[in-house]
Amino acid sequence: MYWCTAEEAVQNDSSMTKLFRTKVCGIKTTDDLCDAIKVGVDAIGLNFVPESPRFIAPKVAAELSAAAANKDLAHKEGVGRIALIGIFVNPTPDFVRQILRIVPLQFVQLHGEEQADDWRNFDDAPLIKAIRWSGESHQAGYLTRWHQLLGSRLAAFLVDAPSTDVRGGSGLKADWNSLVPRPSVIAGKPLILAGGLTPDNVAQAIATVQPVAVDTASGVESAPGKKDAGKMQRYVQNAHEAWHRLKK
Repeated sequence: MYWCTAEEAVQNDSSMTKLFRTKVCGIKTTDDLCDAIKVGVDAIGLNFVPESPRFIAPKVAAELSAAAANKDLAHKEGVGRIALIGIFVNPTPDFVRQILRIVPLQFVQLHGEEQADDWRNFDDAPLIKAIRWSGESHQAGYLTRWHQLLGSRLAAFLVDAPSTDVRGGSGLKADWNSLVPRPSVIAGKPLILAGGLTPDNVAQAIATVQPVAVDTASGVESAPGKKDAGKMQRYVQNAHEAWHRLKK
């Protein structure tokens, strides 16, 4: 076992595209995108999973990408450009490449049972491998394979709740205690924590797990797929205050 703090993980990741800190997944409209930018969200997830209530068509995602760039140029508060992360479940690399030709994603997040061998030659964008972490023994070998084959192209692991029927956005909380101390198969990469995070519990999650980044979807919504600007603002503020306290 090895405990890797958020700051250590960022240092270890210096050779790759810099990771975001706060991510809101499932943005579907320009209004929600602009609200996310205004309150300082670092990254948004664009969901390319058709069965999800937060699915977005590639054409619409491209329009949001253009809006994000224009909004950042006009924004007066000094907020850096928001990162775009594509969310996929069991896609082929070629399908992801098709999306990348339409939408300039900074990261590709794989949220299914993808096999590392299929992605060993994928260098079109940094990868985030999501896992519905339960701590079972078979998961160790699975993640080790991603470590071995992807190297620096694997930007981070994202740990979600161990749900068996919903892939993200379920509102179910990940098992924080199973990540303390950090399991060795996860510790070699920056950790993004997801699963049931809300403005009310994100600070406790950061204090307990010490992830590099946090990710939420339903936790900042007023309805499935509709974001609440006030909740997003509190989520970002509480997260950054929690990381600041860790430095003391």
